[in-house]
Amino acid sequence: MTLGTDISGITDIDFALSVVSGRLALAQAILRRLTTPRGQLLGSPTYGYDLLSTVGAPVPASIVRQRVLEQVLAEEEVEDASVTVALANGVLQVSINVEDGEGPFRLTVSGNDLTAQAIIDDNPPFWQ
Repeated sequence: MTLGTDISGITDIDFALSVVSGRLALAQAILRRLTTPRGQLLGSPTYGYDLLSTVGAPVPASIVRQRVLEQVLAEEEVEDASVTVALANGVLQVSINVEDGEGPFRLTVSGNDLTAQAIIDDNPPFWQ
């Protein structure tokens, strides 16, 4: 399956209306799912899982892993995926191995109560 294009943005659209494509577009789509509370998107009651709301909450890692995997696999371009979850010193780290039509890549999301970051790792880099 060919990876598509979209307007750049994760928690909000890029007001310059920058366009992203390929793996960057897919990674942003996954991150949107993982930062949107379930049911917040009108007409899509199963869209989203607010991953960072689990930091400091008594949610078992197995539930977090299952919910993240559910959201990743819901993206049309994803052919297969696996997820590992770790919580250490108040920092949640989620590693997502994604298989798309171009092969595998890794998306790592980490965060605490104050900040979150995401790293996309593939070889060759998705932006080339």
